Amino acid sequence: FFQIIVILVIATQIALPLSKIYHEILLGLYPYFLILFLVSNIFLLQNILLFLDGFIFFNYQTQSTTLPISDNVNIEGIRNGDTATAQLHSVFIGYDTIEKKYRIQLTIRFDELRQKVISIDNSKILQPYSYWVLFAIAKKMNVKIYNSDLAVARFRMIEFIHKNYPEIKLTPEAIFENDKGYYQILTEASNVNIGDLDLLLDKIQVKDVFLKHIDNFMPLLKVHIQGLEKGNKAVQNRLELILQYIKDSI
Repeated sequence: FFQIIVILVIATQIALPLSKIYHEILLGLYPYFLILFLVSNIFLLQNILLFLDGFIFFNYQTQSTTLPISDNVNIEGIRNGDTATAQLHSVFIGYDTIEKKYRIQLTIRFDELRQKVISIDNSKILQPYSYWVLFAIAKKMNVKIYNSDLAVARFRMIEFIHKNYPEIKLTPEAIFENDKGYYQILTEASNVNIGDLDLLLDKIQVKDVFLKHIDNFMPLLKVHIQGLEKGNKAVQNRLELILQYIKDSI
């Protein structure tokens, strides 16, 4: 119906000028073109208003939806009907050598008695997974991440969770701590566990993400690198030094 209305609006905008140009031929049709133009515009406006109303309502419902509670949480807390705020509590990232899959496991806490453990496995390293590795290691190394397009990366990290657990609605504030544009995941470093660290840091996908954010990790290097101040080779060597330092430190 909406498509028909749009077509009618366009068609009448063409027909009305034509009726003026070919006055003798289309004179009798001009009133009908005009009425059709006015009616189609009214319906078009009505459809736009309905769409905006539905969009606002959908956003309100999404933001106000009570976060789901896992099946094994405290029953008494659920019966009390209190509203819980979800927050990231712990992170595990590693590689399952038996199933040969890359795994991320998050514990989402609603309060001290209620939490939900979610686990996502993939046979290959996806970009959101690489960013989870980046932020997990940064937390262990007490490094805060800053980048001009970091908002997109953080959005994809959260969508990575939503895609696999659509019933869980997480916000950036539940995952990340923002310190004037510098970000860390919102949990204690002791709650972050990384398995198969050497394997993960040797993967090209993970290296690419670290290379993109290498400036955040440069303070980890305590020595000045002579002769490597410029060029791609210098950056690659610094990246390898940083990754090796991380392997030795965690």
